[in-house]
Amino acid sequence: MSEKLNHPYQLLVTDIDGSLLDDRNQLTPETLGALTALQEKGFIITLATGRLYHDAFYFAKKLNLCSPMILLHGALIQSYEGNIMSEKNIPPGVVSKLVSIARENNVSFQAFQTDCLILEKRTDWNDLYLKYSPSKPEIIFVSDLLHDGKNRTTQFAFLGEESEIIDLKELVEKQLGDTVFIACSHPNLLEIVAPGVNKGNALKELAEIMNIPLSQTIAIGDNYNDREMIQTAGLGVAMGNAPQEVKDVADFITRDNNHNGIAYFVSQFLSRYPLKYQQK
Repeated sequence: MSEKLNHPYQLLVTDIDGSLLDDRNQLTPETLGALTALQEKGFIITLATGRLYHDAFYFAKKLNLCSPMILLHGALIQSYEGNIMSEKNIPPGVVSKLVSIARENNVSFQAFQTDCLILEKRTDWNDLYLKYSPSKPEIIFVSDLLHDGKNRTTQFAFLGEESEIIDLKELVEKQLGDTVFIACSHPNLLEIVAPGVNKGNALKELAEIMNIPLSQTIAIGDNYNDREMIQTAGLGVAMGNAPQEVKDVADFITRDNNHNGIAYFVSQFLSRYPLKYQQK
């Protein structure tokens, strides 16, 4: 067990899918109880996710959280009330190239603008994505994403079969290189954000906004898009269902999301950290 568990912390940031939620997309009573116990000890808890604001807000409300949230893999930081505190967009020329790749390869895609989902046409893959959204986002249909200058794209996503997504990832890397950052959160999604955007950099920015030392932050995640956040936090926690590359950078590896991994971590943490942290 990492000795970092003994250090003082103020802020815990957790991923949603595969971390906060089990594979049935449920927040278990054990996880809810554990995070409530942490809040009662004086901890601040918030969310870091690839989802839009309304989805994150749904779970924040369930957990009785009220702090700013990291959204769209770090492209957005929004307050609990929905105010934008930080926004990093994909350059329009890059969006045009992504749309062209999708069209040329006949692949489903969608774009994100703050709390809106932008579609050119609706496919079964888009509907499958929406199935997992507890709070359905506003959908805007744009007839030609290539020439619509009104939309600030914070994230772009290809949707398809896992083999198709693997091929697209190679294609995007070859054609666009370091003009984008690829965030991998699900085998059927290839999510694209602006270069330099990741949950780790967003955590640095959030800690500064909240005037909390980065060394006093805890980050929990399960997938490749959580790697930078786990590395950046004062204490990085990988879920038991995380790939080995993510576990390798973590200070602590907990149980998987179907066996209340967050609750297990909290129980281990509180056993060493019983007193409320007093802010100076």
